[in-house]
Amino acid sequence: ALLGPDGDALSVIYGGVPIYPTYSMSEQMPISQPPAGKTDTLSDRPGSVGVPVAASTAIVSRSNLFPQPYGTEGEIAISGPTVLKSYLANPDADRKNFFYLALAGNKGAVHSTDPKAQMEKERFFLTGDVGVIDKDGFLSLKGRAKELIKKGGEQVSPYEVEEKLIDHPLIEVAVCFSVPSVLYGEEVGCALVLSSSVAKTAETKEVLNEMRIWMKRKKFAPAKWPTKWIICEDSQLLKTKTKKYIRVGLSTHLGLDPKQEGAKEDKVLKSKIDYGTLSGLRFLLACYVMFMHLGSNESWGAFSNLRSWPWHVHCFFTLGGYSMASPMNPIIRKKFSYFLARI
Repeated sequence: ALLGPDGDALSVIYGGVPIYPTYSMSEQMPISQPPAGKTDTLSDRPGSVGVPVAASTAIVSRSNLFPQPYGTEGEIAISGPTVLKSYLANPDADRKNFFYLALAGNKGAVHSTDPKAQMEKERFFLTGDVGVIDKDGFLSLKGRAKELIKKGGEQVSPYEVEEKLIDHPLIEVAVCFSVPSVLYGEEVGCALVLSSSVAKTAETKEVLNEMRIWMKRKKFAPAKWPTKWIICEDSQLLKTKTKKYIRVGLSTHLGLDPKQEGAKEDKVLKSKIDYGTLSGLRFLLACYVMFMHLGSNESWGAFSNLRSWPWHVHCFFTLGGYSMASPMNPIIRKKFSYFLARI
């Protein structure tokens, strides 16, 4: 999505003409644009690409493809006579990107990939983009589904983080991406291209500390803050033929993958938190919490009197025990087979 500062810059370059954000793709053009007469979409609704114009638009869950309520993020799906009917000689792509959404009596939405299903149905196309529709019907883009950073249970849109960072006068370009993490599964990484006025004099540590101060000032959720940073040249970033930044695989390209031999450390500001120790504490607490809640007093025999002590609950919350950004450590998952547990 066109960011506010970019829109302002384009307007100046082209003599003050208004810039309107729109959303389209080869399979459907356009999908959305601002309503007629609304010229302040970029400032009034940052990140919005207007309202659907030619096709029905739905936000669906990526896990079951059911429609989501207003204000809930999900994958954007479109339907209508102007949407692509099928891919040329590519039935696999059709099966992957098209689905049927139907209403069956009072049972609500029913998903079916079978076009012969005996129910009233509408065929939708999955765009691969993640977005949200507000109560007024305005669509906002949050990123590509495959580019979302899954930090534990937190879904972080790279575009959302980048939009905060490029408002800072020191930053020319900010590109966020996924970095593998033992504790969280993935963490937020960010490549910064500094503005030409400070590129030669700025110290890496000073810049990155300033970014953290900036995000705090912007009241940006700490769970979405980048934890791996690198300052680089624009030419070092991966791009498509149309000059769009490629986020998938960027951590490996820039040498930030911790599993990668010779991963860069000199340009990365390390966290002051000892996540190894924190993970160990969570492991102990997880064991104790399971001891407190699994089984009966009879099953624990002589240890049953220990289950009356409530201190573990306070410690559990203190260490972020129920934080969706704190998944169960892989070692704990293996030993206790709690695939989706959170500690």
